[in-house]
Parts: sequence; C-alpha cells; structure tokens
Amino acid sequence: MSAAGGAGKANIPEERTGFECAEQVAALLNCVADKSYNEMKCLPLLRKLRTCVEKKVPQQAWALLVAMA
Repeated sequence: MSAAGGAGKANIPEERTGFECAEQVAALLNCVADKSYNEMKCLPLLRKLRTCVEKKVPQQAWALLVAMA
C-alpha cells in the first residue's frame, strides 16, 4: 500500500462513502483556521466546495436540510 492511501479508495464508489465533498470541506476549513487567514485565498476553495455540493448532493437531501432549519 502506498503512503497516499489511494489503494482502498478505488474499490468504494464515491456516492456510497457519505463524504462526497470531504476533501473540499477540509481544504476550506484549513484555510479559514489558518493563523494568516486571507479571505481572498479562501474564496476559491469555497467556490470549489459549492460546485461539489451542487454536483453530488441530491436535491432531496437539500429539501430535507431546508425543512429541518
């Protein structure tokens, strides 16, 4: 197994992991938590997360989240 840990990922369809946009979430969180926070640096990461969510999160899940709010 490589240090990158990619071997196990190939066998699990992304739709079934439950963490479709986890990489984008982690990148954005790390950016905003950085001591040298720079909003302009984080905005592209926010856009990437939004794009991921629009592509991968089913509309039914959005309706449920809105209903719960």
